[in-house]
Amino acid sequence: MNLSIRKLLMASGAVATSAWFVVSFNYAVAQSAKPHASVKSIPDRVKDLEEAMNYARPPGTVVAYAVKDCITMKAPVGWTYCDGRSVRKDDPDYKKLFEVIGTNHGSESAETFNLPDYRGLFLRGFTYETGGTTTDPDRTSRTAMKPGGLPGAVIGSVQADAFQGHYHEVRTDDESYVFNQKLKGGAGASITFM
Repeated sequence: MNLSIRKLLMASGAVATSAWFVVSFNYAVAQSAKPHASVKSIPDRVKDLEEAMNYARPPGTVVAYAVKDCITMKAPVGWTYCDGRSVRKDDPDYKKLFEVIGTNHGSESAETFNLPDYRGLFLRGFTYETGGTTTDPDRTSRTAMKPGGLPGAVIGSVQADAFQGHYHEVRTDDESYVFNQKLKGGAGASITFM
């Protein structure tokens, strides 16, 4: 749990109740527990609350976060930007994240690992291949996000732009005007107007 929340709970003498997350076949429900008949210490209750919060948003969860200026705006408490920074493996703020993602996104030294760097990229789903079926034909062409990262069909790899060159035609019934021009676009793509 965030150290400032822990200090706030301890300094204020607040009683933190446990929360259980009940998952059934069709839905998930979070229930706050009423104070227990047996008295739990504040640190034990804080630990229960921390475990419940980690269940709701486990380390490694990635979400879209819309802000007007990500340079001056700080990430919410307990979150960090996916900006590719290198952080120490033993940093208490990142220890649990390292246990989940390891060095899949790169590593600059034996003591560090890189956060994912999703700037300018689109996330893609991961394909579990079963029975020889594949829905991801480009899985073997992916490269490591940064040095020390993993290439191939793994979380943390990067696929280059896959936009294929193609043509668009525009025709007119007016025979008095004919326009035929090829315009070169990025990555060798061209557009034809007729």
